[in-house]
Amino acid sequence: MARINLNSPDSKLRRAWAQRTTPRLALAFIVAVIIILVFGTHVDKLHRPSAEQLDSSNARRFAPRSSSREVLVEPRHDKDEKAKVETLRLSLENRDVDRLIIIGDVHGMFTALKELLEKVGYDKDNKNNKNHVILAGDMITAGPENRQVLDLARENDFSAIMGNHEYQLLVAFDNYKGDSDSAGESDLKSYTTAYSEAFLDNPDPSKLKKGIKSDLKVAETLGDINLKWIRGLPHILRLPQSNFVVAHAGLMPGVELEDQLMLTVLNVEKLVKEGKTFTPSTTGEGENWFKVWNKEEGGKDPKDRTTVIYGHDQSEGLQWHPEQNSLGIDTGCKKGKELTAVILERNEKPRYESVGCEKIEKSKGRRAHLPRRSTF
Repeated sequence: MARINLNSPDSKLRRAWAQRTTPRLALAFIVAVIIILVFGTHVDKLHRPSAEQLDSSNARRFAPRSSSREVLVEPRHDKDEKAKVETLRLSLENRDVDRLIIIGDVHGMFTALKELLEKVGYDKDNKNNKNHVILAGDMITAGPENRQVLDLARENDFSAIMGNHEYQLLVAFDNYKGDSDSAGESDLKSYTTAYSEAFLDNPDPSKLKKGIKSDLKVAETLGDINLKWIRGLPHILRLPQSNFVVAHAGLMPGVELEDQLMLTVLNVEKLVKEGKTFTPSTTGEGENWFKVWNKEEGGKDPKDRTTVIYGHDQSEGLQWHPEQNSLGIDTGCKKGKELTAVILERNEKPRYESVGCEKIEKSKGRRAHLPRRSTF
């Protein structure tokens, strides 16, 4: 075997080159690591959502999903969370608008919504008869055209409030990561705080899982822009310079608007009396909240009374009590009955208009074969 001469000129040159180059390579490596760390931190800051991007009104947190999409914000499940109250920026008294058109639970029935808008003469661009539409929650989930309803509302600058169906969809979408079968008993209890049976003592787990699956299916069709839009909706909308407010299910009598609980506003139907106060029923039994409301408001000075326009409870049908301070306008569109709008005009009494709705075939998940209506 040939021996290597360490004292040869070539060996001396290699040692000298190594002595000069090694520190340079080490320094270059250290600089490269520093650059990567600094640049990576900067990129992370660029892509991290700011506080303004998160929906601070609901104190929700940023969390990743298992899919490539990221959840912007996550709904809370706090039963003591206060309702978000906003005041409409437009006023009849200030002549910002000539009419306010408040529409009940649409539930994805886009055709009926377009027909109702036609019937009431809605025209966004009519300068001589300025109209503004307010949707009273539950715009989605039951019908076949949920995204079209939300697209129409956004593109025409409708106002809207959140209903229990919008809220429960957000809870399902943000918590179950596309897999409702993974929901355990504790998860289902959390989901009941958003579900339409929020106040029942023993909700049916199988019914909840079915609701979660249905909500996930609808959520995936809405698009990120519509999910972001419904996340930012208020729960109560106060109409300025008037005694009207819009709340999806109702309000707790004797409680100021700013102190109303979100889940009560989204879900309440019946009340039970405990001592001198009322609480939401946990059994489905009790007195209709609006009957209690009408009694309490009726005892106030007329200028201090508040009239609630609400939806949610289609089993009661149209509840037209303008002289008693409540107007219930969920008239069962999702059951193939009617879609109803309240029309408020300056110096005029409230009036309403309704159109028929197509019946949904549940077993086939589509509309029954009825005559097509005109387009909006």
